[in-house]
Amino acid sequence: MIEEYVRKPARILFLISRPVRSRIHHPLPLRLFMRRRLTILAVAFFAISTSVIAPGASAQRSNGLVDGYTFGIGLALYQGDLDRNPSNGVGKLLTMGNLQLMAGVDRDISAGRLGVELHYNRVVGINAFVTGDHNVVSLDLTFGRRLGRSPVRAFVGLAPTVVFSSYESLTPTAESFGFVNRGTGFDLTLPIGVSIQDRVRLSTRVALFDGVDGTDNIGGKDVLSNISIVYRFGIR
Repeated sequence: MIEEYVRKPARILFLISRPVRSRIHHPLPLRLFMRRRLTILAVAFFAISTSVIAPGASAQRSNGLVDGYTFGIGLALYQGDLDRNPSNGVGKLLTMGNLQLMAGVDRDISAGRLGVELHYNRVVGINAFVTGDHNVVSLDLTFGRRLGRSPVRAFVGLAPTVVFSSYESLTPTAESFGFVNRGTGFDLTLPIGVSIQDRVRLSTRVALFDGVDGTDNIGGKDVLSNISIVYRFGIR
């Protein structure tokens, strides 16, 4: 019995003093690391803003989280690496628009309106090297505020974005220079715009990682604008 009591502290000391072998983790690529961090920051920003601002309106609205539903359809107007409109002509930009769909819910608070919206934009990219289709799906976390007593509401947000890319034609140059990103890609976009009487919406989103068109090797940031007809169903 005495030997057993002596051995137990000895074992504990041995375990404490024994060197711990740490596993070596290979660091994530910097681009992937930054994208994950920014996505986490986007979600955290929305959660914090809801928890901080919403209590001010809780006295007025205490039954339910959703004040309205919004649905819309419009044009997706793309300007980026594979842009067929390098001179940024307005008429040509409008004629090259593709389908845009959106649906969302919102919550009115004392400071403005918080929204969560799902957006779909179809982008067709064509240049001398490649012809491709890109389906862009974004989850927009937005905050909007009415401009004085006008019917115009301005909004800004953060949007984790998934891009599904496919290509109809490729050239050897496109392959060798890495202009192609087949399959699924990720980006973080910044939507900003105005809504007029909850019926017409004009907005633009900028891709932080230049991945909306499936490539980020040429340089400029991708810009995706929308002209939408929307309708908001207020439930309270």
